Amino acid sequence: MHPFFRILILFCSLFHITQTRADTFIVTSNANSGAGTLREAIGKANANGTATIDYILFNLPGTTMDNRTIRIAEELPALSSNIEIDGTTQPGTAFGVSSAKVRLLKESFIETGGFYNILTIKSADHVNIYGLNLEFQGNANGAYCISIFKSTNIVIGAAGKGNVLNAADGLISSDVQQEFANSTGIRIAYNFLGILPDGVTRVSYPYSTPDIILWGAGDVEIDHNVMCTDVRIEEYYVALVPADKRNYKIHDNIGGGDYTASSVIGYASFSMNIYPQITATGYNDYNIEVKNNQILQGSFLLGGGYGHILMQGNKVNTDRTGTTRIGNGGGIELYRNIKGLVGGDLESEKNYISGGGISCPYDDHITIKKNSIFCNDGRGISSKETVFITSYTGTIVSGTSEPDAVIEVFEANKCSAGSECQGKVYLGSTVADANGKWSYMGTFPGEVVATATNKQGSTSEFTRAAIDIGLMNITHVLCGKPGSIKGIKVTGAASVRWEDEAGNIVGNTAELTDVLPGKYVLRASISNDLLSECSAASFPITILDIVPKITTEQVKIVMPCNDSNGSISNMTDHVNAFTTVYKWLNEKDEVVGNYASLTNVPAGTYRLFAYCTDDCFAVSDPIVLNNQPPPTINVSAMVVMAATCQNNNGAITGISVTGKTPYTFRWLNDLSDVAGNQLNLLNIAPGNYQLELTDNSGCRSVTAAPVNVVGTGSISLDATNIVITPSGCKTMLGSVKGLLLNGADNYTWRNEGGDVVGNTVDLCNVVAGTYQLTATNHLSCSVQSLWYTIETAPPVNWSVNEDVHFPSCNESDGEILINSIQGGTVKTLRWTSNNVDIPGDGNNIINIGPGQYALYITDQNNCEQLVYTTDIPRRTAPSLTSVPSITDETCGKGNGSIAAPAINGESPFVYRWSDYDGLTLGTANVLAALKKGQFFLEVTDKYGCKVNTGAYEVNNVTADIDSPADISLVIGKGQSPEIKFTYTSPAIFSLYADANLMMKLYENQSGAFMLPPLFTDTKYYLTASVDICISKSAIAYVKVVDKTDVYVPSAFSPNGDGQNDLFRPKYVNIASIDYFKVYNRWGTETFSSNSLSAAWDGSGMPAGTYVYIISGKDLLGKAFVKQGSVLLIK
Repeated sequence: MHPFFRILILFCSLFHITQTRADTFIVTSNANSGAGTLREAIGKANANGTATIDYILFNLPGTTMDNRTIRIAEELPALSSNIEIDGTTQPGTAFGVSSAKVRLLKESFIETGGFYNILTIKSADHVNIYGLNLEFQGNANGAYCISIFKSTNIVIGAAGKGNVLNAADGLISSDVQQEFANSTGIRIAYNFLGILPDGVTRVSYPYSTPDIILWGAGDVEIDHNVMCTDVRIEEYYVALVPADKRNYKIHDNIGGGDYTASSVIGYASFSMNIYPQITATGYNDYNIEVKNNQILQGSFLLGGGYGHILMQGNKVNTDRTGTTRIGNGGGIELYRNIKGLVGGDLESEKNYISGGGISCPYDDHITIKKNSIFCNDGRGISSKETVFITSYTGTIVSGTSEPDAVIEVFEANKCSAGSECQGKVYLGSTVADANGKWSYMGTFPGEVVATATNKQGSTSEFTRAAIDIGLMNITHVLCGKPGSIKGIKVTGAASVRWEDEAGNIVGNTAELTDVLPGKYVLRASISNDLLSECSAASFPITILDIVPKITTEQVKIVMPCNDSNGSISNMTDHVNAFTTVYKWLNEKDEVVGNYASLTNVPAGTYRLFAYCTDDCFAVSDPIVLNNQPPPTINVSAMVVMAATCQNNNGAITGISVTGKTPYTFRWLNDLSDVAGNQLNLLNIAPGNYQLELTDNSGCRSVTAAPVNVVGTGSISLDATNIVITPSGCKTMLGSVKGLLLNGADNYTWRNEGGDVVGNTVDLCNVVAGTYQLTATNHLSCSVQSLWYTIETAPPVNWSVNEDVHFPSCNESDGEILINSIQGGTVKTLRWTSNNVDIPGDGNNIINIGPGQYALYITDQNNCEQLVYTTDIPRRTAPSLTSVPSITDETCGKGNGSIAAPAINGESPFVYRWSDYDGLTLGTANVLAALKKGQFFLEVTDKYGCKVNTGAYEVNNVTADIDSPADISLVIGKGQSPEIKFTYTSPAIFSLYADANLMMKLYENQSGAFMLPPLFTDTKYYLTASVDICISKSAIAYVKVVDKTDVYVPSAFSPNGDGQNDLFRPKYVNIASIDYFKVYNRWGTETFSSNSLSAAWDGSGMPAGTYVYIISGKDLLGKAFVKQGSVLLIK
């Protein structure tokens, strides 16, 4: 390959390495932000590129937890790819028994419906977090320690580098706050989760256990953690995990206990809800492995997506030995899995399960093999009941199951009344035949239970003796016939028997027949011991002695009133729960009723028959119903009194009644409302009234004809059309009119003081006030109106739109122009100046000077109001309160200026600058770009008042100016140099031969000079002149070069003797080299550098001949290439 291309490739590689260089950032401050803080380190790591990993380490001063606590205010920046934060690098001991050495603390977070993340990982790859104690104080929802979004290969904790995480809501989440995304390759290991650094104290939150929520996450591993938290891994159809990432491992964790797995301190749950992915060949599998976890108190809920699940070596709700239940967790539920294995053939694969047992509600081909399952609430295994024990001898147990099922036999264990017998100790296994019959022989320590796993891999529930009374039918002893209990279903029992209340055996099948009244209990057992812990017993079942009987002690009788309205009720049937038919018969033995009560019958004699069966019945004694006379109302002596003046003083009296006492009276008015409940109706208003009478005979109520009570002498008042007119400003124009009265003779209007102010229906010509009308007639009836208020006519709300033209500097040339007047009709206008009336020009006033002006308007009610005022002040001419700021011109550049002095007066000001001839030069407060000369200023204020200044003098003065830049050049011996100076502005340039500027050689305006040939190094000196200003001198150094060369040795011997140990070229008048390269005889590059001081020591290379190439530039800028060979001697 050509050396040029080798150099190019090497250059590109070096550039790439420089751009992606890993770096280490040390956190030295526990402040929220600023130099040396974690916030700064994250920002720098994010900005350093993502191709290689950056490290954030810690060296915080101090040794206490407070010294090593970083209190977070606003959220830290999200972490980008290839970042490792390692708190274990902090000097000092770890917190408690954890690995964490640095605490990130959020002391307060107010819940607002949003989220707060202490650490955020967003769209990143390869992020590691070690040795941190992340803590939220408070109970707000939305508080998260670590949140992951659309990221891969995230590691939170490792051996010796675990974290401590505590927050009210979420410890770790993925894609919770950003819907429809995936994060994969997440490992959470060796952390304290929901537990303080001491490893024994659980952080208590009032609402719930803190969560680890991984939505749409794949390739997840959770291991070696101590945790009191809820772990939720969920997948949704809108954010499915890639098919090759659907792997989940949960192993070697301690859940719900302290770090030694000795004591229960909390609860840990694991739930996985995987969405089923359907492909062209069926469901896309997932794999869940749950191994070697010690869950002192907690539960598992796993599945959902028709995948594979494996659970081995776990202890759930037990102590460390797996022999004692210590937790109250919910156990294990596995659902919607294609295949699963819980346990296995090896001792290390056995699970110890207590508390809630195993539930497989969907028959998901879950094989439960050789586990220790005990002390679970309920059955221990909840799936399908497919295996039954039918015989037990103490050495042989037999039963039935599905064909060819694998039967596992266990020593039966029962912990409490709330659980059934379960398999704690595995004894052995057998296989059912093609008909489902099986038998197992062994030496049993007591009762046994069994499970069956069918050919599809589904394991059944444990066997049990069960008694089902859902279809039980009890036949009681009726009139001496024996009773029976039938319809009970018994399953899984090797023996059954019935016992009476005395414990006597009265039957040994599921049906009990031909028995006397009493209480009976059915017992069933999986063995021959019907009183063992694993036996079942029904509740006491009672057979009654039924003898029908009817009594009439509480009977209620209603006699008829010459009609079919008699009734008999409240008969006592002592066995009515067993009575199937009722019959009422009259004296003719006709059936007149079929219920326990008899209604709507005439007078007569009646008996009740109550049948339990056709030949087992009871009959009541005869009951006689006689007719009763109805009540009557007599109005022959009735007296009706009219109501007067619409008062309630009418009355109805003189009515008499007959019937069976006591009586009930109801007087109803026209609206059917009750107006009275006495025989005489008093103090009533005019209207129609009707009397209703009820006596105690049981007969229907009777009603008299309506009675009319008339009203006389009333006066009516109708205020519908009333009109109230307000009073004027200076006239009595108020009135009340429009009242309509009928039946009145006299009218009196009074004010609030009781004074009579009118005696007609209409009230006119009164002042503002409150008034009431009283109307009377010759019958002394009267009526009063409401109080009516006559207001004073309100003032007009005037609105004036005006223009004010101020006079010029206290002259009389101002005016006030009224453009419009709104609000009402104007009667007159009046202008005043300093409270003295002045004439106006229509609505306006003109030719006015300083003063106070007011406008009054009178409306049609003669009310005059002040509607407008303004003040035109007297003006004071402006004055100068300081001297101007004058800047002289320098070097003839026309850069002089004058800043106006301070002005005392009314701004804004108008400035006019002029020269000696009066020519206007500017109107700003500063006059700039001035040559030397005299200048004048006139200032006018906002009111036209002016002030003039005297002459201001600007001079031209000298000043320091920039020197030309020094230059140097190299020429060959005997050449004529050309010197070119650059400068910032036009100038006159002078070139001198001496530093004292005494020997001037040349002068021009270009700064370029062609000099005679030189044979030795020479210095020249240059000045620049601008008007009267001269710069300091610049130096032009001309170096004269005779020759350039590179001297290279022909051999070297790197043997450490101090002689010729290095292959080092010698450069003469060489400015730089592009490269110095050495190649072996096969063309492989063995050394490269671009430094003039570089040398090759031949390290690692064998003796022999090597080729070198050197490329560069000499002092004249001329390129050169020198190559040859060198002998390496060893």
